[in-house]
Amino acid sequence: SASRLRRAWMDGRRNYFLGDDAFTAIRIPDAKTVAKKNDLDLAPTAALERQSLEAVRAYARDEIDSATTLAAVRAYAAVTGDLKPQAIRDYQHTLESRPWQQCPCAICREIGVEVIIFRGNNRNRRRGFHNTWQLYEQLRTLSPDAAPPPFQAELAL
Repeated sequence: SASRLRRAWMDGRRNYFLGDDAFTAIRIPDAKTVAKKNDLDLAPTAALERQSLEAVRAYARDEIDSATTLAAVRAYAAVTGDLKPQAIRDYQHTLESRPWQQCPCAICREIGVEVIIFRGNNRNRRRGFHNTWQLYEQLRTLSPDAAPPPFQAELAL
């Protein structure tokens, strides 16, 4: 099924899977698109976008806390029109759980926190491939005698 692959970019909430748990990717859309869509000035919109991205990355490096990160994401979400209380709670759960650090797949090992940032086709596809790999691993544990995969593909960035 392509369900896990497609949910990476089609589902608004449960779009990153790790084991039996599902997390919400943090939406940080492109500032140019947001400014054009909402008839906003690009410079301040881009500044908020940059602050959100930098906050999420700094959080992943343990340089700031989740409250500071959520404040930056919330400020940009207010401009993008995505400021929903449930989304902020979901983002907090994702940040505090740090699922990208727990996942052994090549995508999470290579791009880290970038996998949970909902933004752009390439990033969303990578999350989809991560989800597909997670499903494969779950199915493999159901049948421990199953043959190993014929090859181990490395992530080409």
